[in-house]
Amino acid sequence: METMTKEDIINSAFHVWSKDLYQTTSLNTLAQALHISKPAIYRHFESKQAIMQAMYNYLFDNYAAAILPDYNHALQVSSSTEQYVIMSRAIVRFYLRNIDVFVFALIKVYANRHIKNMECYLLERGIDMRILQAPDKTGEYPAVYQLTTATIIFLLAYFHKQRYVTGTVPSNEVIQNFMPFVERRITHGLNFDSKILDTLDYAALEKKVVPYTLVKPAEQEKLLNVVASIVAQCGPWNASMEAVAQASGLSKSSLYTHFKSKQDMLRQLFQTECNRIAHHAASSMTLSDKPEAQLYLALFSVIDYLGSRPEILISINWLRSKYIDLKSPLSMKFFQFFSSLICDNHSILADEEYNHWIIFLIINTLICRPEEMHCSTLPNQSIRKLFRFICLGLDSWQK
Repeated sequence: METMTKEDIINSAFHVWSKDLYQTTSLNTLAQALHISKPAIYRHFESKQAIMQAMYNYLFDNYAAAILPDYNHALQVSSSTEQYVIMSRAIVRFYLRNIDVFVFALIKVYANRHIKNMECYLLERGIDMRILQAPDKTGEYPAVYQLTTATIIFLLAYFHKQRYVTGTVPSNEVIQNFMPFVERRITHGLNFDSKILDTLDYAALEKKVVPYTLVKPAEQEKLLNVVASIVAQCGPWNASMEAVAQASGLSKSSLYTHFKSKQDMLRQLFQTECNRIAHHAASSMTLSDKPEAQLYLALFSVIDYLGSRPEILISINWLRSKYIDLKSPLSMKFFQFFSSLICDNHSILADEEYNHWIIFLIINTLICRPEEMHCSTLPNQSIRKLFRFICLGLDSWQK
């Protein structure tokens, strides 16, 4: 490339590194894609970190420029719900047209617990998202803004996974056809009957759930607990069998009597934990015969489980935010125990997608909680707010 620019390198980095979901960010791979030598990159950027920072700046500059007109429009609208819908359309349009940038945002920004940094970057570019959050005056966590944003990100990820691969851009017609799906989800959620939800005795339902700390199996898979702690510390790609062997007091050869490979080790961990979570939720659901109450009991029990097992929460979050090829499907029970409750409602996507969305919001709520709040002490009011948003969307905000 004779007239290569910094922007060429940045665009290529988005495209090349997104293919591997930023598991690696090799300058050699980037140079090969650009058909240049590695030293040629250093003429424009002093380090890989400098390229990454330029990618952050590129994201926020272009994102802010794309949504600014809609942001100014939203400020002129009196309805808080309509403000959110306007901004949702803007965000969806930008990320549908920029899948490589979306993958970067998903992995490097939205998966980061300190997402407030994004608000600061946008504020520097003339967009104060706090203005749009102001109507949510309850002071309760999670904020409606967080739940709405998480829902948009989930639906975008689902869209790209189902229909497109890196490097493609959907047509304006496809984008327009997708908009109603997003709007209905954020405004109405699962479209439950609010009157029925108002009759639920949440305190009584919460007391019925037996804390997972009291119902753990008699025989613990201690080795899997060690695996979980290593994954939580290092992430699945850096969780080596050597580290697990050292932490468990076993030799590496002995570890191979339990796991065929690192991939098998991760598969067993996630399979076992997904089964346990599904069983805990299913047991709780039997405590009521009302679908709405059953959904709340299942939601409450999943949060109870993950709150009591922070190392599992972090490990599952890796699975949620970054694709891990386990060469074996995870327990479908984990993605199906909500389906029977919602299949009678008008669905805009498959039942499995509903399950993924609910689990995504649960993990997002636990991971992105305030620093001073431990995942095991998430207030019941927070769980109720999450539940009502899932059932009613922004309509729950007006109650």
